[in-house]
Amino acid sequence: YSLVGLTIAGIGMSLLTTEFGVFHVDVFLKAYQLPLSTYSTGNIVFSVINTANDVAGAWLVDHVAVHRNRIDLVAVTGIVFCLCFLTPFFRWETPNPTWDGLHFVCSLSLYDTMYSFTAILLGSIVTDNHHMSDRTRVLFMAVGKIVNLLASFIVTRVGLALFDTSNLHSFRVFLLVVACAVAGLFVVAQWVIHGRQGLCE
Repeated sequence: YSLVGLTIAGIGMSLLTTEFGVFHVDVFLKAYQLPLSTYSTGNIVFSVINTANDVAGAWLVDHVAVHRNRIDLVAVTGIVFCLCFLTPFFRWETPNPTWDGLHFVCSLSLYDTMYSFTAILLGSIVTDNHHMSDRTRVLFMAVGKIVNLLASFIVTRVGLALFDTSNLHSFRVFLLVVACAVAGLFVVAQWVIHGRQGLCE
């Protein structure tokens, strides 16, 4: 059960990271027309935050694990990750260089914070599974990579077909559908990891 649940969560995470990686630069530079100077400065600030996220995320996962089961965090973490994933692709309608720069840094930081936390959380669940043999771990990772690749390819093709820098409405609707679907995957993943005994266990 834990392997199937972790694979489901991994698929959801892969969909979000692929969509983010493919589209976020074009959204900021072409659709929002963020000045290159603001983009460069924002990336410098973001790189500092990104470094701190990895350290803070690892500490937080270990700290929380003392008080509750890490598996109980999968659904909530996944849902929050989905919300943070959407933040770069939605902004206020009136363009403003200062606010656009702030939106760039804050939205990327929110996304990266939850990406780091989710990756560390799922990785720690795999590590904590002492009953998993080395062969099983390798098989789990191989199957997960193949399924993630296929799912990400299909979803990205749909996203590319809908992406239009002059009108992001259809693309944003698509992202909302993807985020809701992935949030559902994280909820199902937690249920399956628990051995189908329910989320309230």
